[in-house]
Amino acid sequence: MDSIDKESKLKEIKQNLIRFASKTFKEMKELEIRSLNISNSNAILENNDIGIFRIHFGENDFNEIDEEEVDSKKQSITIKNKKKLFLSSPAITMARNLRELLLNIDKLPDQQSFTMNPTKFTIIESYVQFLLNKLKSSSTKEAFVEELRCNNDNFLEIGLPPNNENLKDNFEITSKVNLLKMEESSFERSKEEIIKALVAQLISIYDNVLQEYIEAEINRRNGFRNYLNFLKIYKKIEIFCNIYKIRLKGQTIKNQTNTKIVDYSEQKIKLTTLTITLRAAKRIDRLLSLSNKNFLIVDIFPNLDVAFFKSSSINVAAYECWLKIIETGEIISEEQGYEIYQQKKKEENSLRENILKQVYESAGYESAEYESAEYYYIDEESPRYYPDNDNPDNEESPRYYPDNEESILPMDSSLPFTSSFLFLFHFPSLPFLLPFPL
Repeated sequence: MDSIDKESKLKEIKQNLIRFASKTFKEMKELEIRSLNISNSNAILENNDIGIFRIHFGENDFNEIDEEEVDSKKQSITIKNKKKLFLSSPAITMARNLRELLLNIDKLPDQQSFTMNPTKFTIIESYVQFLLNKLKSSSTKEAFVEELRCNNDNFLEIGLPPNNENLKDNFEITSKVNLLKMEESSFERSKEEIIKALVAQLISIYDNVLQEYIEAEINRRNGFRNYLNFLKIYKKIEIFCNIYKIRLKGQTIKNQTNTKIVDYSEQKIKLTTLTITLRAAKRIDRLLSLSNKNFLIVDIFPNLDVAFFKSSSINVAAYECWLKIIETGEIISEEQGYEIYQQKKKEENSLRENILKQVYESAGYESAEYESAEYYYIDEESPRYYPDNDNPDNEESPRYYPDNEESILPMDSSLPFTSSFLFLFHFPSLPFLLPFPL
């Protein structure tokens, strides 16, 4: 950091401290606090009415006051720790919004062809609430389509045709000096023609900005479909990897799929990349199962993208709880979420084994020939799962910890109106497991 940046940073810190001190001073006057001494573990206040009052803080930053403990006779109180939430507030907000969408999804056009107009909404959450309100107030699909028509300035059509009348950036116009040298008879006409030409160029650029936005939105939606196609092909490879012509009695069939993919892709797809991609694909698939595979559940909200499902900051139990909010509107415990995950895992393994069973039966094999084998599948989501690599410098090693760039949540509240904003959301700075109060 150079001296200029350091000086600027220090100035910013001082300004924040001044604002904090000023705000605290005003609140002290309102509460008639004559003195305040505060540390990491406790605070000592002197009030005109109750005298000296001591407050002992809990061990974390998220504390709550037990109102029954607040007694006018007591001169001290301990603020008890509040249980941390394992789902962040933005994650819960997204789940509740998806819950509302799921309840009204039948009112949406079969082929959803609109998205947010970034010139009308600078905050995505405002658009989400606007859209949900329109959905809830519409009694039928036809009524909602009419709402779209009446509010067409708030939406953009997906597939907006590019402007075929784009002007070249370097098109020539009469210079300002030459314009002033013109005769009075031609001055006004030439002036209006120049302004008209410039406005036409402005419109062309504006259309390009909107087109880029739409293309980015199409890419966001295609991302969900690509991940599901990835999962579909992965499952096919998985079946082929577990088909054997001759099987030894008691032979354990391990999931060789990941190794085969890494080897045959010539390391283009690394094991860590494969694990993250599968995690996202399976989570997207689980969400779609709530809407009977209706992609509108992932298409509608522009602040939901694949990065949300790739995040390792939300564990398997928390994700099941997140899905349960969408499905029922209720928040279940982490333990209940983990039980659901285990049950879904058993169902997934059972389905996979049944598919293999059907393959062998179709080929004329007796049941004893494949039922004698023990099926074992590696669980990439398990905290006990480690790739077979002990090199700490290799990203496939259990001791390798990369910078976690995908641990992000799609809840960025602002959307600058530039071409660079086009849904490159990594939903900044909102890790899932940070505790936020409801």
